[in-house]
Amino acid sequence: MDNYSIATFVINFLSSEDIDKNVHIDEISSLEYENKIFDFLYFFKLIPFFYWKMSSSNSLTHSFSLQFKSKLSKYFRESAGLYLKRESELIKISNLFASADIKFILLKGAYLSKNLYPHPAIRPMNDIDILLTLDDLNAAIKLFSDAGYTTHLKSSFKPEDFYLKHLPTFTGYKKIPVEIHWSPFSHLYQLNGRYREDVWLRSYSNFSFNNLSYRLDTIDLILTLIIHISENNFKQMVLQLFDIYFIFKKNDVNFNELFERAKLWKVEKPLAASIYLLKEYFNLNFEPIVIEKIEASELSESIKNSLCKTFLNCSMDSTTEKDKFLTFIFRRTLREKIKYFVNMRSEKRNFVSYYKIKKGTFADKLWLLLKVYDIFIKYSKIYFLMKTKRVNMNALDSYNDIQSWLNKPMVNNYEQNLSDI
Repeated sequence: MDNYSIATFVINFLSSEDIDKNVHIDEISSLEYENKIFDFLYFFKLIPFFYWKMSSSNSLTHSFSLQFKSKLSKYFRESAGLYLKRESELIKISNLFASADIKFILLKGAYLSKNLYPHPAIRPMNDIDILLTLDDLNAAIKLFSDAGYTTHLKSSFKPEDFYLKHLPTFTGYKKIPVEIHWSPFSHLYQLNGRYREDVWLRSYSNFSFNNLSYRLDTIDLILTLIIHISENNFKQMVLQLFDIYFIFKKNDVNFNELFERAKLWKVEKPLAASIYLLKEYFNLNFEPIVIEKIEASELSESIKNSLCKTFLNCSMDSTTEKDKFLTFIFRRTLREKIKYFVNMRSEKRNFVSYYKIKKGTFADKLWLLLKVYDIFIKYSKIYFLMKTKRVNMNALDSYNDIQSWLNKPMVNNYEQNLSDI
């Protein structure tokens, strides 16, 4: 059984409502395949989800070896412990914002794990993402500073000093990174001003973590997640597509409005690619008119194949996990850094201000020198891997194909009648 078969089995397993009926475990319940399944789950951060799902079926629980179940159990317990730690931090943050009368919206895993997933511990997350209004940012900076959070931010917030959509990370005594966003969009999607205001106008009040907060409108939530996925050209975005999967499963989505807003936000192609992958791999069914819209987005067979290769990382069987990591560091980092410096020059920003450090000090110059040296060593290793053919270049070609397709303007202007959706 190759990596592709393992991947499709895992996704089918996790997205099936009736596991005993729809999932055939006999062909993969051997030690060799268990190891491959574990590697896939570990790489895509799906171990807690898989263990929780497996434990809900008595017949499937007995199909795996005790060693395999013990390894999964360990990671699930760790994930549950981390969630309790994050929940404590979120309660503290919520209380801080309530004390200063600051409105906030929880983004990505901070909202999804508690509100959409069947168990909050099965949705791992690296940090806590929070959206604030521009007017509240400086008050929030002072609030976090007074509460003992540390950050690399040296002064009050000035939007023109920042290239990303969030402030430098804040860290409290629990060592959980907290990112405060002022925009749900990134630099790749220049949607600011009115679009930011519209997101807040459409938001709903939501009592969460002991206080009143707000949540994104369902369509805004879907599109912000799709933007996040497309920023990575769908590379290894299995967990993130499960986020959208649960939104579709638990909400009655107005597809007419979804496509119209995707057109406004200029994310028609990422939306089409996401729905295609959900239909193909996640056991989700869509109305025929939705499928027609997907085909109208110029989703060719070659792009579909490229989506599969990058989404599941199926074309890199001959490489190690480290090689995979270095390969995509090369593809993503090198090209994005070039684009970044081009944009920086056009916007008259400098390297030092992007990293939020003071200019001119000896420590800063030393830090910059070490950063350049680190990049040189990293690219030298990647170059060696590529020259010695230890990296499968087909994966990079697929990644390039998707980026070219996403960047190409739509020929179809999405003016078809959507009233039947």
